[in-house]
Amino acid sequence: MTGQLRALPEFPRAKTINRPVHADIAPVIERAVHTVKARPAFRGILVLTSFEGGSEGWFDPPSLERVFHNLLLNACEAAPPESGRVEVTTQQVPAGLEIRVADNGNGIPAEIRGKLFQPFVTSGKDNGIGLGLATVHKIVQEHQGEVNVERTGRDGTILRILLPETAAESQVAR
Repeated sequence: MTGQLRALPEFPRAKTINRPVHADIAPVIERAVHTVKARPAFRGILVLTSFEGGSEGWFDPPSLERVFHNLLLNACEAAPPESGRVEVTTQQVPAGLEIRVADNGNGIPAEIRGKLFQPFVTSGKDNGIGLGLATVHKIVQEHQGEVNVERTGRDGTILRILLPETAAESQVAR
């Protein structure tokens, strides 16, 4: 949380330095899973990953690890402590690499759904200041990708990220 507070003054104008490479996103996601699962509060939550649909693309690994760390934290916080389930799946699609993060929590409250990716939007967290999903959104946009809520409700939430196949190639040329 201290790091988040230090980042507050710079957040609106900070630009992540991306160094995209063609790589497999599976180890990036697995590192984020390992970091999040190390928290005692999340040990009872089952986190599953599936890379059967493909997992290669153009991206900056450290930036995307931060994205998945934030998404997994949110998903684990939303999931029931003893029966929680979080799933991360990847799939190659014609437009690029599609990643879904799903949880079995109670869904996103209706009052924040429309502004979910804006800074300082948070709900139901003791220590959250509302920068996690704003950071996710910013990094994904810097990769010329998109992130959205595919589905949310009482049976959980699915967030979808699309990283375009050609976005990083244009960033490499800069």
